[in-house]
Amino acid sequence: MKPIVTSFILLLVFSFSAFGQTDTLPKFSLVAKDRKITINWINRYPNAQQISIQRSKDSLKNFLTIHSLPDPSLKKYTFIDDKAPNDSLYYRVFVLIGGVNYFFTPAKRPFIDTTKPVVIIKPADNKDGKKKTDVTKDNSPTPDHAGNGGEKNEKNDKEGKDEDVPPPVKKWAPSIYVFTSDDGNVSIVLPEYKTKKYHIKFFEENDTPIFELHEVKESPLLLDKVNFLHSGWFKFELYQNGKLLEKSKFLITRDN
Repeated sequence: MKPIVTSFILLLVFSFSAFGQTDTLPKFSLVAKDRKITINWINRYPNAQQISIQRSKDSLKNFLTIHSLPDPSLKKYTFIDDKAPNDSLYYRVFVLIGGVNYFFTPAKRPFIDTTKPVVIIKPADNKDGKKKTDVTKDNSPTPDHAGNGGEKNEKNDKEGKDEDVPPPVKKWAPSIYVFTSDDGNVSIVLPEYKTKKYHIKFFEENDTPIFELHEVKESPLLLDKVNFLHSGWFKFELYQNGKLLEKSKFLITRDN
């Protein structure tokens, strides 16, 4: 029995060691457990201006940004995706460096963590010579049953934290409607394009108008980057049925 127990413990230690490893960008760790996807990495790009997490049902296209880091310079980062419909989606990370250079990490599916916590039952001898389970009960008050003093302290702690932590700065994240595709051209994806009218205006980074697309009737639509004449940042305004739907920008990189 002892060799079996020893082997089981060694197996658990090996499993926990494997799950505990954190990869360094452009590699990242991806684990699915209890209907949650945990993504983490060590950041080797302290000068990154933007780092975003994207997911898709396809390994090559239709990726959507689900989270952008409030501070892309953090050395280590962990994000839990608790809204994923299943654990078979593909994930990748977008990294923008220096305002011009960017890359996407290879897409991959999460590793399924099937380990379960080990429950240890400690037998205790009673006077009759029979064994019974020694169950230790924690009688400490829970937050729901804490006294008024606890509620006040908790409230004061929250107020103190709110005062100490500055509000997060909203940073740029790729649009889900108008964005640069992997081949460097500009992709346009519009929902319900057959029943709604879309109008797109394109501008230089200094707000100089370039051209417009009136009543876009195709989706997805691919614009050749030669239409923009040079590399760099470009702004756009997307209108749906005459109302501004989104105002953002995208990056066109130089050809190697």
